[in-house]
Amino acid sequence: MNQVRNFFDYVSHHLVIGLTTEEKSISAEMEEKVDETQKELRILARHRIEEGKNVKTELQYMDIVRKIEKAGDYIYGIAKSL
Repeated sequence: MNQVRNFFDYVSHHLVIGLTTEEKSISAEMEEKVDETQKELRILARHRIEEGKNVKTELQYMDIVRKIEKAGDYIYGIAKSL
């Protein structure tokens, strides 16, 4: 959640002034990090399921993580258009 919030803050700061090529590259790196974190969290949730944790809770958790990652995708779309 913090990664997406920081990404949002970074892009929203540049809404008026735009992004340089270097800043767009930083945006791409930030979005990639969000994607990597989402994958890591999904793997951890699967491990918890395998350990016998509540399946419904873990599936809800994975859905929330997916939606947060999707917000990162939208933010990246905005960054690319600046």
